[in-house]
Amino acid sequence: MIRPATPEEFPQLLDIQVRCIRDLTATYGPEEIASWVEYLKREGTDRYGPYENRVYIGENDRIAGFVSWSQNKPEHVAAIECLYTLKEHRRNGIGKLLLAEAEQLISDGMTITVRSTLNARPFYEQQGYLYKGDTVSRAGFKIALLEKAARIE
Repeated sequence: MIRPATPEEFPQLLDIQVRCIRDLTATYGPEEIASWVEYLKREGTDRYGPYENRVYIGENDRIAGFVSWSQNKPEHVAAIECLYTLKEHRRNGIGKLLLAEAEQLISDGMTITVRSTLNARPFYEQQGYLYKGDTVSRAGFKIALLEKAARIE
């Protein structure tokens, strides 16, 4: 089941995000992971406040993953800010469901952008996102930039 996240759940979102980042050892070095985790902890749970957040509730009524996004309506651009699924729940379609939920709720006519971890790039490309290049994140690690054309209904 997917539903809106409550502010009381933001600490769980941060915990999921940190746990997922720590799993990226095949893609990122220990210094990059440590820098990213430190950056997330400095920002804290307030980071989710400005975003729309949806959680996937799995077994035992626990959050198995979440998606966060923002919209800049004057510029017709939306951004997937976070999309994380706990390791034990991956490859079950939860990420696809969460992304589809966000895309459905993003206003028509918006181009959707993603600043993705390098290992998640193929996932986004499978969902119709186009690779635009790489850049370095604010926390100092390499990420992929992707974009999906605006949906007009």
